[in-house]
Amino acid sequence: KSLLIGGVVYDPDMEPHNGSVAIVETEDYDAVMRRWYRGGHTLMLVADSHADYEDIVLGEDDGPIKVVGVVVWVQSAREMD
Repeated sequence: KSLLIGGVVYDPDMEPHNGSVAIVETEDYDAVMRRWYRGGHTLMLVADSHADYEDIVLGEDDGPIKVVGVVVWVQSAREMD
């Protein structure tokens, strides 16, 4: 079961793994699409963008996040015209 938002197809049933792109909601309910890297005690969400977005680094004591899904396909913006 995959879902389409804009030019992104994601699977809401997949669990992210290191290097995958996940759509997550942060504690303040902002939805972001970031590359997922989990270490021993830290989760880092990194933007794959030419724009200057800060990495989101979450420790064990930080608020919960909700994984909306894992990106399985992206449509190029040029191909959407």
